[in-house]
Amino acid sequence: MKKIFLFGWFGENNVGDDALLNQTLEEINAITNDVSITIFTNNCKSLEEDLNLKNVNFRSKNLKNLIKATKNYDTFVFGPGGLFPNRDLKKLMFIYFYISYLKFLKKQIVFFGLGVESCNFKSFFNRNILKRIFSKCDKCALRFDPKQYIYFDKIYKNTIAAADVMYLKKYPKLYKNNHNKYVVISLANIFETYSKEKENFISSIKPLLLKLIEDGNELHFLTFTKNKDEIINSETIESLGKFKNYCLNIPFTKELNFIFREFANCEMVVGMRYHSLVFATNYSKPFIPVSYSSKIEELLYDFNLSFLSNKLCFFNNKYFCEKFEIDQHKILMDYIYINRNYNEIKKMIEENLKIERNKAKHNTEILSEFLSK
Repeated sequence: MKKIFLFGWFGENNVGDDALLNQTLEEINAITNDVSITIFTNNCKSLEEDLNLKNVNFRSKNLKNLIKATKNYDTFVFGPGGLFPNRDLKKLMFIYFYISYLKFLKKQIVFFGLGVESCNFKSFFNRNILKRIFSKCDKCALRFDPKQYIYFDKIYKNTIAAADVMYLKKYPKLYKNNHNKYVVISLANIFETYSKEKENFISSIKPLLLKLIEDGNELHFLTFTKNKDEIINSETIESLGKFKNYCLNIPFTKELNFIFREFANCEMVVGMRYHSLVFATNYSKPFIPVSYSSKIEELLYDFNLSFLSNKLCFFNNKYFCEKFEIDQHKILMDYIYINRNYNEIKKMIEENLKIERNKAKHNTEILSEFLSK
């Protein structure tokens, strides 16, 4: 029996990452039943209750369990998700030394549907550590097109350009719509508890939300991360005054079919959370993005929609390594443009979706290669 140790941001009450975990387990079980999977997580009890699957175990994230894993497992799968979410040289060094030790012990190492934020490409030291990390892997699939980064072909020769693992999912299509016409809103609370930046952001996005309501839409605020996103949803809705009655603040839920139903029936999506746009594109829904990290910019690039980019960032050591603020006029004009060209954009998404789904299959091919050995 093959024994797999699975790393990722799992069990953290994040809809996108938990959807990735579910899909990863589906992919593994479709390849072989002769496997034992252990998930490295901070929330063993929560995940155990959510998944309730045979041959799936859980280990708490601590150094002791990490060291034990080197003796007890054959294959180490990193991902899917954003293993390198910001410019953190200490984290990169730790991963490099751990992977080097795994290779010394002749373990299989697979990087599966991983994201690498663009800020890591801007630092000489980060680029070189990443080069060493990927050179140690047996196989690596990254969820972006390498042609976006000028350094890629020089330092990541053993990697494959794939797509997000959620493009492998067969999404349910037919749902009964019990609502009026609505737009899904997915905000990410990247701000401090109270900050001028958050206040400015809400003010900047407010004209767009009012225009959506004026055009006859309800606003369905989906919560992708528990607690934090609920706060910014509530504050944004309150800022709309008398128009808040046109808003539905949906509590955090782990019921993926409920979430998919929201995307299947909506008119369009306003998304900050990366997987809100992944779900939108899987349902061929036009969307207005707000990018607080490069992963959304990569998705826009893949779908030939980079002209819709609206960058937002306040932290110099994370994500873009630059500061951006929302241009409220541009984001409003983007909505007007989408409205006027709705069918053309929908068709563009449908065409590029086929490409993304084919790219996503590289993830499964890599898993199959190593699980069949």
